[in-house]
Amino acid sequence: MSAVEKLEVIPTKTGFIIRLVAYFLLIFPLYIFWIWIGLEEIKKSETGLGSEIVAWFFMLVLLLVLFVLDFIENIWGYFHKKLVLTETKCYYINSFGKKRKFKLDEVNYSLRYIGKNCRLILRDGEGKIIARLICDYTLKNVEKIRPFIEEHRK
Repeated sequence: MSAVEKLEVIPTKTGFIIRLVAYFLLIFPLYIFWIWIGLEEIKKSETGLGSEIVAWFFMLVLLLVLFVLDFIENIWGYFHKKLVLTETKCYYINSFGKKRKFKLDEVNYSLRYIGKNCRLILRDGEGKIIARLICDYTLKNVEKIRPFIEEHRK
C-alpha cells in the first residue's frame, strides 16, 4: 500500500482570482467599446431613435446576457469541480455539480501539451471522457494524478 490513500484534486483560490480578473479585463472594455459605438450611431442619426438604435440596444443586451451566463458558469461553478481518487471509490464532479463515478482500474489517462501548459484527460473503460484537467496552478494536487493511478493499478 502507498502512503497516499486518497487524492483530491480541487480548484485553488489563486486560479479563481486570476479567472475573475481575466473576465473583468476582457468583458468590460469590450462592453464599453460596444456602448461607445452605439452612442456614436445615435449622434450620427438625424431621425432620432431609428431601427439601427433598437438593433444596437438588443445586441448590447444579448452580449450582456451571454457574458453574465458565461461568468456564472465559469466563476461560480469553479469551486464545484472536484476529482476524488481512492482505491474503493472514484468520482468527478463537474462545474454544474454532476457526479460521475468510475473505477480506478478502468481509468486511462493522456496528456496533451498546449504551449507551456498540459491538459490531463481521464477516460473510463469505454473511452468516454471523465474529466479534462489543466495541469497548472489553478488545480491543487493535479500533478499527483499520474503517479497515484500508476501506483494503485499494480
